[in-house]
Amino acid sequence: MGSNTQATSRAILFSVIAFAAFAISDGMRKILTVEYDVLDILFWQSSLGILFILIFGLLAKNGGRFFVREVFHLQVARGLLMAANTALSLWAISKMPIVDAYTIYFLTPFVVSLMGAFFFKEKIGVYRLSVRRLSAARAFSYLPENAV
Repeated sequence: MGSNTQATSRAILFSVIAFAAFAISDGMRKILTVEYDVLDILFWQSSLGILFILIFGLLAKNGGRFFVREVFHLQVARGLLMAANTALSLWAISKMPIVDAYTIYFLTPFVVSLMGAFFFKEKIGVYRLSVRRLSAARAFSYLPENAV
């Protein structure tokens, strides 16, 4: 197995683990929203997330370079977008069934593909674009009639 194939296999494994952690995390969020306010959940999630990042950063190979000035504005923008994403998705699953919320999330690959083509000039191809369109149509078909 070549190093490129190994790197791809490792990336796929990490993606599967990340998506499983994401799904478990959102399930736990849904459970927490029954008894706790969204801001309480966000506070503890953020606090523990920062602690994890600090520990991970100190153990990282690059010596924990946290503040790279060249792209600091991008990091700030990404952090704000992630905060908005986390807060809004948490609010959404506290107000609707988690299955319906995840159905809407299935539209993400379609939007990300279009953004990749627009911002990064990535080639999507007819096959991938067709699959994305079918996925988006399928996601809409799962939503309850009164949701759209």
